[in-house]
Amino acid sequence: MCKQMKNAPMLDFPVEEYEQRHRRLQAQLAQQGLAGAVFTSRYNVRYWCGFQSVVWVSKISTPGILIVSADGRKRLIGSHSAYESMRYTTCLEDGELMYYGASRDGKPHPASYRQAIVDTLREFGMAGEAVGMELGTTMRLHINMNDYRYVLDESRICPRDFTPAIWKIRSVKSPAEIEQLAHCARISEKAYEAAFSSIDFDASTEQSINTAYCAEAYRLGAERQEPMIVCFGPGRYNAGNCPPSQKRVTRIEHAVLTFDGGPIYRGYYSDTIRQGVVGSLSPRQQEYAKMSQEVLDYTLSNIRAGANAREVMAKQDAYVDKHGYGDVYKTRGWTGHGIGLEIHEPPTISSDCDWTLEEGNVLAVEPDIGDEEWGGFAHEENVVVTKDGCRLLTDFLPGVKLL
Repeated sequence: MCKQMKNAPMLDFPVEEYEQRHRRLQAQLAQQGLAGAVFTSRYNVRYWCGFQSVVWVSKISTPGILIVSADGRKRLIGSHSAYESMRYTTCLEDGELMYYGASRDGKPHPASYRQAIVDTLREFGMAGEAVGMELGTTMRLHINMNDYRYVLDESRICPRDFTPAIWKIRSVKSPAEIEQLAHCARISEKAYEAAFSSIDFDASTEQSINTAYCAEAYRLGAERQEPMIVCFGPGRYNAGNCPPSQKRVTRIEHAVLTFDGGPIYRGYYSDTIRQGVVGSLSPRQQEYAKMSQEVLDYTLSNIRAGANAREVMAKQDAYVDKHGYGDVYKTRGWTGHGIGLEIHEPPTISSDCDWTLEEGNVLAVEPDIGDEEWGGFAHEENVVVTKDGCRLLTDFLPGVKLL
């Protein structure tokens, strides 16, 4: 039975949201016969208890580790300095929070992080038992190997990969999550408008345009911002995931300016591509833009609950080949991904993802057609999977903006 949760000042959602998440977690633990789960990563800890900290970027420290037992007991463990942040941001009661090191209340506390983890595993009856952990290819443990080995040796837990169960829960977004994703997308669209409006030919650079985007996103409430992809003109078309450079935006006829990425609002991402072209589109660019739009429309028409992600991908690949654009098709075999607390989440719309789509999956879909001479044309939109199809979360802007 889950203990009643509290409504902390910085909690992302009402406590009912977290209670529902823990009920689903308990069901997965029971189904797999696990004594509990240990969460060490930023996104899983925030998902199940709301904890936020600026220290997650550190490779030296782990701000918080959440341990949940099969019978519903919970404990968030952090350092002495993390304690007030835990109290201010999480749905857990004070009795479910533990810090190690010097005592602030006159009571004994574990001397080290790893000892606090071992003590909790023993107290929760998880020592010597099978325990779910973030061991899959889409997860990373945020704990150093010396501490990890100590915990295994001292507690004798048997770690089991809990990654598929985590994604079974996290990939289906609640209505409250979907609204936050949609709000983030709205912030992104307004930030794009500000970025395009900021362009001063021969003076603006990729970096300064990126700055204009980020400034507007923050003004509108973005929590943080990952580096955007901002690439302009010949020589940058195949830059892929290169960050913005100091290259100037000039009046080169037909030059393409591509934005890719998005802000984070209350933990949730938007990820879209928007493009501008200087002057006008060449005949070849018109073909690419038109085909990219048609491919996106076709792929979105195949996305619905019950569809297989790999089959959706195969249909897109076949559609492009049928129309004669296979030689300039840049997203063969991988054209989309889930979004949520992370910018890339399962499921992917890819040839190696055997995943049956469910209502509530949220996807970024981004077919790309183009070449090194004329640039790539990609329309990336964010959609939520529904029973009968999918629904746009982004403001759909067909075509490209003329600069």
